[in-house]
Amino acid sequence: AVSPGNAGRFYQRVLPSQQVPFASDEGRRFFKEALAAGTMENYFFLAEQFRTQDEPMFCGLSTLAMVLNSLRIDPMRTWKGAWRWFNEQNLGCCTGPEQVRESGLSFDMFKCLAGCNGADVVGHRAPTEEECERDPTAQQSFVDAFRAAVRAASRSEERECIVMCYSRKTLGQSGGGHFSPVGGYHEGSDAVLILDVARFKYPPHWARLVDVGEAMSAVDADTGRPRGWLHLRLPSRRSDEPGLPMPLRIPFVPAAAGRRLSEALAASLQEEMPECTGGCGQAAAMTAVRRWLRAVSKAEPQVLGQLLRVGDAAALHEVLSRLSRFPVFHDLCSAYAGALAAPGDAITADFPPLRVLL
Repeated sequence: AVSPGNAGRFYQRVLPSQQVPFASDEGRRFFKEALAAGTMENYFFLAEQFRTQDEPMFCGLSTLAMVLNSLRIDPMRTWKGAWRWFNEQNLGCCTGPEQVRESGLSFDMFKCLAGCNGADVVGHRAPTEEECERDPTAQQSFVDAFRAAVRAASRSEERECIVMCYSRKTLGQSGGGHFSPVGGYHEGSDAVLILDVARFKYPPHWARLVDVGEAMSAVDADTGRPRGWLHLRLPSRRSDEPGLPMPLRIPFVPAAAGRRLSEALAASLQEEMPECTGGCGQAAAMTAVRRWLRAVSKAEPQVLGQLLRVGDAAALHEVLSRLSRFPVFHDLCSAYAGALAAPGDAITADFPPLRVLL
C-alpha cells in the first residue's frame, strides 16, 4: 500500500543507460532490423492487446490478460455487456484480484492462472544456487534455452508468447518482482523487447538478454526460489476420430470458466422455485424443465448457449431418431413446450421454441 504522503508523487522513470527505449532512435533501429530479420512476428499479436496494468500490483494479471487475448482464447465468461473478454478482474481461479492486490503474484501462481484460463503453459525456472554449484554450466544453459525460445517465438507466425518473471532491481530499475511479455528479439545486440505493462513507470524497452537472464535468476524473497520464464500457446485440440461423425460439437471451455459456470448452475438449482403463475401444473417433467431453465437464465445463458453446436447434421438426426423411441424424451419435449407456452412465465421468456425434425 502507498502511504498518503506518496499518493500521486511520481510520473514515470528514466530507464537505466544500458536499456534502450522503444521509441528512441536506437530503439527504432533495433525494431526495423529485427523486423527485417523476421524476429518480430509475435510483436503484432501482442501489440494489438498491449495494455497498462490498472493497479501497481497487477503486472502479472495485466500481462496474462494481454497474452490470453493475443492468443484469441475465448474466456467463455461475460466481460461487459454482450462481450466475452479477458481483463484483470475476471482471471480468478487459483487466486483472484483481491488476493493479488494484497500479496502479489508468484511465478507458480501465474502458471496456474494461465492454465486455468485456457493456455497451454510451460514454466522454466532459473537454476538455484545449489544447482549452479553442482553444475557450473547450469546458469549458462538456462540463458541459452531462453535465447532459443525467444528466437523461436519471435520468428513464429503462430500465436505464442514468452512471459518473463524477473527482478527489476537486478536490471537496475526501481521496484521488485515483475512480469512482462517479450515482444521481439534483436539479433545484433542480443536484446529482447520488453513490453512493460507498467507504462506509467517505464516505456517498452530493449534489454540485453543476458541481463534479463540474470534478473530472472534473482531469488523471490516471498517464495525463496528464483524466477524464470513461461511459454504460453494455444492448447492443442483433439481431432475427431476418422469414421466417427460428431452430432454435437463442444467448444473449448477454460477450466476457470467451466468451474464458475458449474458452481453458478449448482447454486441456482438448489434455490426454491417460484410458483408457476400460468397454471402449468406440477408434473415432474415440467418442474424439472422449469428448474433447469431458471438455473440457466441466472448463469449466463448467452455463454451456455455456445456450449452445444450442431456438428454432423446427419449424425444428430440419427441420435434424435433413436431418442424418440423413449417415452421420457417425449415427456421432456412436451414439458419444454408447455413451459414456454405458460402465459406470464418470466423464467422461460428468453428461450427459443423447440424444433426437433424427425
